[in-house]
Amino acid sequence: MRAVVEDPTLKQYAALPPSIVCPMVDPLSTADPSGDAACAKKVLAAVPSIGESGSPLGPALDDQEVIDLLRRTLGTIDVMMIGDLTDPMGFLVSADYDLQGFANDQLQIMWSLSGPGVTGEWTSDQVVQYVTPTADVDHGNVEIWVPDLAAPGDYKVSVSIWRVSDGSRLDVDDSLQIANP
Repeated sequence: MRAVVEDPTLKQYAALPPSIVCPMVDPLSTADPSGDAACAKKVLAAVPSIGESGSPLGPALDDQEVIDLLRRTLGTIDVMMIGDLTDPMGFLVSADYDLQGFANDQLQIMWSLSGPGVTGEWTSDQVVQYVTPTADVDHGNVEIWVPDLAAPGDYKVSVSIWRVSDGSRLDVDDSLQIANP
């Protein structure tokens, strides 16, 4: 059995795909946002570290708490403001994977960031995709959006493959470094 993540590469600088824009005030502002909570929930659900399982989003948060969470999240990412629209910016990363001996096993591909200025919400493993190979030998490619952090300092992108049934990490590649002046 073998699982390998190969050569994560930086593809391009891009808005959060699909680009989700909401009429919002500056994320660092203390003024009331002009956008509504439904739009804030849509953006937060699309940001992997917030929208995955274990998410702070849920029925327990009222509309203002959701909007405050969006402000805090956007406050850690470089954003592009076009008028009153906020677009989280980041990098598309492409990674190939090769699998042998995992037919019908559910696997998950995850990513995380590490380095100076990388805060807790981005250091946790984030699920990108679930893969269930139907053959003994399988391969593929995954594209991952990672945020362009507002804090200066270079950081690493780690891409890993995990077996869902026992939670074991099969492989990790943390060779991709992003320069963040």
